Formats: sequence, C-alpha cells, structure tokens
Amino acid sequence: MSEALNERVDDEAGWPALRLAGFGLWVAILIICPVGRVLTDIPFRPSWQMYRGYASGLCAVRAYERVDGKFQQLERHKLLGYESPFDVPKQLRRATTEAQANGIVKAMCARADGPLNVLVECGRAGGWHVERSRKDDACAATAAKPGAKR
Repeated sequence: MSEALNERVDDEAGWPALRLAGFGLWVAILIICPVGRVLTDIPFRPSWQMYRGYASGLCAVRAYERVDGKFQQLERHKLLGYESPFDVPKQLRRATTEAQANGIVKAMCARADGPLNVLVECGRAGGWHVERSRKDDACAATAAKPGAKR
C-alpha cells in the first residue's frame, strides 16, 4: 500500500509549479490588459474615459455669496425658505435641463436679500459643462428686460 501512495505523490509533484505558473499568468493578464488599453491608441477602438456617462442629464445649481472677496456657498433649501432639503418641492430640488436650472435660479433670486452668485453645471457625455458662471450677480442677469411682462 505504501508503494501506491508513493506513486501518487510522485505523479502530483509537477502540479504545484504548474498551478503557480497559471496563477502568475492570470495576474499578469489582469494587470497588463487595462494598462495596454490606456497606453495604446488603436483607431477602431474608442479611447478610454473614466465615468463616460456619469451624471449626464443632471444639472447642479449652487448659490454663493461674496464675503470679503471670497465665495461662500449657501444652502439652497434655506435660501428658498425651507427647513430641510427634503421639504423642497421636486421641481426645485433637481434639474435635468438648463431651463429647469434657470427656473431654480429665478426662484432663488425671488427670495434672495442681496446679490447672489450662482454656478450652474450640466452633465454631458463629455463631462460637466458650465452653463452659468458664478462671476456675476445672477439676480441682476435674470431681472426682467425692458418691455417684458412681469
């Protein structure tokens, strides 16, 4: 019986090295493939881009006020007169288009006491695009034009 056991041990002597080589090949493929895709520029394959569709179809509306020459972000729900962000109506909570974002800006300007700087960024397939910069007073820009109905 010991001879049969010895023969079995001799037959499995090469397997650990083969398993180790297979595992090493698997790890090498996991590391090299993504790096190779980034470094090579093959024309028939689209280039790699992190978060390609992330946040497309959303607009971020942030309100700021200038304090000693620096921008300080304001909480939108407090500016609109609500105690909690969950109390804000859905149409003022989330914007998916630039027109909806401008509606939120107009609602914030109606409640603002003084100048209000607003940053509006909308997500597109290529990344975030600034639709309205926070450089100028948004309430002066959204004020009624001469001859427009109020």
